[in-house]
Amino acid sequence: MQKKNSDKTTQDNNYFATDTTLLAQMRTKLATERTFLSWIRTGLACVAGGIGIIKFINFHEDNHQLAAKISGNFLILIGIIFFIFSLINYLNIKHILPDIAGFKDTSTTIVTLAVLILILLSFVFLFII
Repeated sequence: MQKKNSDKTTQDNNYFATDTTLLAQMRTKLATERTFLSWIRTGLACVAGGIGIIKFINFHEDNHQLAAKISGNFLILIGIIFFIFSLINYLNIKHILPDIAGFKDTSTTIVTLAVLILILLSFVFLFII
C-alpha cells in the first residue's frame, strides 16, 4: 500500500517539475522580448531627441549651432547603435533558449519590426538631416 502512494507522489512531482520548467522557459522568453523592446524604445528616444535638437533648436551664434548639430547627430547615431546591438543580443539569446511547444514564436515579427525601424531611421539620418 505504501508503494502505491509513493509512486503516485513521484508521478505528481515529475508532472509539477515539468510544468514549472515550461513556465520558467516561457517567462525567460517573454523577459528577453521585453528587454529587446525596451532597448528599441531607448534607441527611438535617442533618435527623437537628436532630431529635435537638430531641427528645433536655433542658436544665433554659429558655434552653438554647430554644437547642436554635432550633439543631435551623435544622439541619432547612439540610437541606431542601440538598435543594432539590441538586435544582435536578442538573436544570440534566442538561439540559446529552447523552442517551447504550444508557445507562439513572435521573434520573426519583432526582428522584422526592428529592421524596418532601423531602415527608416537610416533614411531619416541620411536624407532628412
